[in-house]
Amino acid sequence: MSILCELCGKRPAKYVCQECGRRVCQRCFNVYYELCKDCLKPVLEEMEQYHVKEVFDINWMLKFMLIGFTMIFLGIFFVILASLAAIPETSGVFFFFIGPFPIVFGYGPYAPYLAISSFFLFIFLLFFIYWWYKRKNTEKI
Repeated sequence: MSILCELCGKRPAKYVCQECGRRVCQRCFNVYYELCKDCLKPVLEEMEQYHVKEVFDINWMLKFMLIGFTMIFLGIFFVILASLAAIPETSGVFFFFIGPFPIVFGYGPYAPYLAISSFFLFIFLLFFIYWWYKRKNTEKI
């Protein structure tokens, strides 16, 4: 003869609640918490009280991506304009980061100055993005 659930009294008991020790059926028991329905309610209410909603906000990423694409487009546009003007003392720098390694290609008499200024601009933008990200995450708490 099987023991019936002490909560509903309809189905055979398969589990024992770790909090109150009642024998409960499969529908009245939460396997993850190993608690019956009655003991699970206060635990879930307490968790909900301290729960911080973690939603992955992608809007700021899209904004930075659009700003980046706009800057790239404007840079290419200005390089094309400069090459069409055929000014003999034109300088330029291509600055890439692949992982932690910077790759810099420059041409013209002002290439070293452009490389140094683009490096500092890149570092400034990294800190700005980090600051913005931290500010957005602290507002959620």
